[in-house]
Amino acid sequence: NTFVLIPARLESSSFETLIKMRFSFDISKLLLAGTSLYAAFSPCNAVLYGDEQFGAQPDGAFWAFHSAGVSVVNPDTCKITRSYTNDNEGSFLPSSWSDGVYMEGLEGSGEEAKTKGMVLINSGVTLTDGHVNPDGGTGEVFVFSADPNDESQPVLAKVRVGPRPVHSYGVYTHNEFWTHSDGDGHFYVINLDDVTQHSGNPVVAKVTNANHGKLMWDEGDKLSETGKGFATSTGESVLFIMDLEQEETVRQESLVKVLYHDDATSYALLICCYHI
Repeated sequence: NTFVLIPARLESSSFETLIKMRFSFDISKLLLAGTSLYAAFSPCNAVLYGDEQFGAQPDGAFWAFHSAGVSVVNPDTCKITRSYTNDNEGSFLPSSWSDGVYMEGLEGSGEEAKTKGMVLINSGVTLTDGHVNPDGGTGEVFVFSADPNDESQPVLAKVRVGPRPVHSYGVYTHNEFWTHSDGDGHFYVINLDDVTQHSGNPVVAKVTNANHGKLMWDEGDKLSETGKGFATSTGESVLFIMDLEQEETVRQESLVKVLYHDDATSYALLICCYHI
């Protein structure tokens, strides 16, 4: 998961893409919701974004998030199949975006339950001005239905979170979407059983000052059985050890100290350092 497909130009008759490393960019964000290309260009398995397992879906599509809204592209024909410029209330969609992932939850219950595909993505536009609000503004997560039948009402929910949400992760082993607010230094958790709100229990990932944060988690034996997650913040040389089940930070370790210990924490540190 070390790449992003960046649309160089969006036109009604064509769609050009350029393969790049996963860096920030200004033109748009492009999210791959299930194609074999994702698996083919994903040699790195150190840090999970949470939608890698959908890479080989034969009916997948490209979701391009850009300044004019969202465009869904058929990867076989390279043509736009549908576009969204407004939310369900008629308001314009954000003009910029941050990280997003494709996830699948269940709609309904019992034998009537059906798989519901959705895209959860951070808006790059704050709802309130950080220069006015001492907390730095308010961020927002958009939840889109991936079902073409929902074309007339594509936005399942808009969830208010902390200011400047940037990186996000589909922690599917817990049926949750985690997003980090660079403005207040907390992770906000949205359970797929109710995507209309976050859990109300932001997970702290700072000592004093909020900065740019990232999460490391794993579905393998080393971490999944213990339910651990590991986070870093660029402004502080600290590793935050989290209980994903309880949604809380249980310990903090100096990065310098941890480097010389051969345990699960050191394992996490090496992956975190690679990702940063």
